[in-house]
Amino acid sequence: GSYFGDEALIAKTTRNATVVMNSDGVLGRLNTEEFDALVKQHLVIPLTEDIMDQDDEVTLLDVRFPIEYRHGHKEGSINKPISILRHQLQNIDKSKVYVVSPANDSRSELATYLMRQAGFKAYQLVQETNLQKLGL
Repeated sequence: GSYFGDEALIAKTTRNATVVMNSDGVLGRLNTEEFDALVKQHLVIPLTEDIMDQDDEVTLLDVRFPIEYRHGHKEGSINKPISILRHQLQNIDKSKVYVVSPANDSRSELATYLMRQAGFKAYQLVQETNLQKLGL
C-alpha cells in the first residue's frame, strides 16, 4: 500500500528512489502515461466553471518562491512554496477551497496533488481569467 516516486511524475523530474524490500511483496512501476490515467487525473483537478459557482470560501494559494511572489502576485493570495507547504499541511484550514497558482505551472500541479492527497479541496489554476470570475 505504500508508494513513492509519484511526486517526480507530477513535477516531471527524475525519479531517484532505491527500493529495498524487507519481506516478500509485489513492486509495481507506472510510467508517466499510466500514472496520469490511473492517479493524477483524480487528484490534480483544474479549476472549472462549475467549481467556481460553488458558494464556498476560496483562498488563492501561490506556491512560487518568495522572491517570485514579491515581484508580483495577486492581491489577497497566500504564499506557501512547495517546500514549506509539504511540511505545513497539518496547519492549513481544511474547511476552505484552495485555488493553487501560478497557472499552468508544474509547482501548482504538484501542490494541488499534495493537498488533495491530504484531503483538501484544492484545484489547479489553469487560466488566469478564472481568477477574475472568482473576484480574486
